Amino acid sequence: MAGMLRAYVHHRHRRHGFVGHCWQGRFTSPAIQCSTYLLSCGRYIERNPVEAGITAEPWQYPWSSAAAYALGQSNALLTDHTEYLALSPDAARRQRLWREFLMGDDPLEEEVRRGDWALGDASFRRRVLHQRGRPAPRSRGRPPKHAESGVGNISL
Repeated sequence: MAGMLRAYVHHRHRRHGFVGHCWQGRFTSPAIQCSTYLLSCGRYIERNPVEAGITAEPWQYPWSSAAAYALGQSNALLTDHTEYLALSPDAARRQRLWREFLMGDDPLEEEVRRGDWALGDASFRRRVLHQRGRPAPRSRGRPPKHAESGVGNISL
């Protein structure tokens, strides 16, 4: 079984251009700047059934919160977020605006889709970086060798 799994993983990596183990990077929990990115993240999640070709409209998917937010259907599991409520004081207009946002374009979509460690402007990212006490994110791969450091240089 172990050999079969290794063969499958190698095949999957070659075919799809993946790196690492099968679930690497699959589940992330980025810090989100509410005022700017929260609604875009909700849009991304609620549009997943549409992007996958399961439904034509997000509110048609039975396991989504889109029907509650876009059509006003009752759902005891949900609590409206202040950013959603700020769309409009009128519930019918707020639902219409959410439907239009779900079906329209979002300028932040590419950033949300990329799934970085923090979604927000530069000052928000610096603040989160400082609060978490973590080093700044690095680019993938081995750091480049610098000629002036003498590392990797052979002088004869």
